[in-house]
Amino acid sequence: MLDCPICQIHHSGENVEILAHFGAFAVRHSEKEKRLKGYLYIEPILHWTSYQDWTTGSFVDFGNALQFATERIYQDHSPLKIYTVTVSEMIPHIHFHLIPRYTEELKGVDYIRLALQGKLPDSSYIRDL
Repeated sequence: MLDCPICQIHHSGENVEILAHFGAFAVRHSEKEKRLKGYLYIEPILHWTSYQDWTTGSFVDFGNALQFATERIYQDHSPLKIYTVTVSEMIPHIHFHLIPRYTEELKGVDYIRLALQGKLPDSSYIRDL
């Protein structure tokens, strides 16, 4: 879809750093504005808006992408936890946020909300801009 920002990333030919492809899915870094080290996305390359678009093989591809992404985050950043979130309301192209948590002071939905907005308090886990 031409007006979908995720489709534009995967089909524009712009220089976006894709960490890996797994069949129907790509793993990439979040935007720097998210300000969180290790924050990754898993996205289908095609404009899929629900799980109904997936094939049996797509679920396998997603599992491989999730394994790669979580291992990469743990290896490179050693978070306490990784939250995996998909809402796909603002952008209907289904996609998954892998949000590492590095603190015990802020957890759960509050942490996720701030991470999605790029508004986590400054700390050593904040990504350099």
